[in-house]
Amino acid sequence: QYVDKLGKVIEEFPHYADMHHHLGTAYLIKCRFDVSRSMKEFKKALEINPQFQKALANFNDSEDLNKNVLAVLKKAIIPGGS
Repeated sequence: QYVDKLGKVIEEFPHYADMHHHLGTAYLIKCRFDVSRSMKEFKKALEINPQFQKALANFNDSEDLNKNVLAVLKKAIIPGGS
């Protein structure tokens, strides 16, 4: 809902850089939750079949992605957050 509301504000005020930054941050937060959900499903697949190499590779890659998204979010949200 927040993403939709920001999108509508941006339609009215397209020249506000901070609104675009807030929308980008909101998409990162949404992405973070989607990556977490993916990791849970890969983990379930590994619980069913611990030898499922594709699920193991995807879980590990999604773990790396999750760390990267969190690092970018920290920079976006916390002033001087590197």
